[in-house]
Amino acid sequence: MSIAPAPPAPNLADAVKVWTPRQLFWIIKNGVKMTRMPSFGATHDDNEVWSIVAFIEKLPEMTPDQYQQMKQQSGTNTHEHMAH
Repeated sequence: MSIAPAPPAPNLADAVKVWTPRQLFWIIKNGVKMTRMPSFGATHDDNEVWSIVAFIEKLPEMTPDQYQQMKQQSGTNTHEHMAH
């Protein structure tokens, strides 16, 4: 018997259409068990999680060019976890 891979994490850019900001906060902070959606609560404080929610709420209307521009403005190409 083999173990099936975990289902993918939810597409949060689509999720903003059906979930409230509070629900998105909970999902990001706690993750979704039995999927590939990790929890960020151990590595990010509540203010950082709310910033992620705000970003995800902007994703559906953001063009790829806008995303790249924002990424360049942030000065990083990867996300590095900082110890809290």
